[in-house]
Amino acid sequence: MSEHPWRTDAALAGKFHPSYPDDLQILVHDGEPRRTGRQPELCWVRILGVEKGPARPLLAGEEEAPDTLRRAVYVAQLLNQPQQLTSVVQGDPVRFFADPGGRHLFTVTAEYLAERAEWQIQPCQSCGLCEGLDPPSVMAATRFSGAEVVPIMFTSRCPLCGGTQLLKHMDAPAR
Repeated sequence: MSEHPWRTDAALAGKFHPSYPDDLQILVHDGEPRRTGRQPELCWVRILGVEKGPARPLLAGEEEAPDTLRRAVYVAQLLNQPQQLTSVVQGDPVRFFADPGGRHLFTVTAEYLAERAEWQIQPCQSCGLCEGLDPPSVMAATRFSGAEVVPIMFTSRCPLCGGTQLLKHMDAPAR
């Protein structure tokens, strides 16, 4: 395996700085703007390594998709100071998926990674993104704050383009 596998990842092709082959821009965030009141910021990061990512089950239309994304999680160092974010500062380690579906790559938290395998996400009908900015349980709690039970299926606006995503917990009964 290459010492720098991100340099040959097709999902990252064309995203690197021409003079710095391990540096690229990603959206850094504090979570969903709906919850935090703060928008993601485009920041430079330097990729330092790669970790095995969680299974990322998808939904396709009305039927469950047989495929699961099993891409790597890249570990990077934040190279510039975000202007309004409170969860990260320059120099912090951050993690992200290399997904071709969205216009921008964006950070994922340890909490998000811990939950992702438990939820199927229908890719956004507009841009194809199949992830969120908050862990699905936090997204559900934001939308259903007074609910006595945790929803096992709900819709969400795509964090990158505003389209629609459907999230379904793996324990949810088939329709």
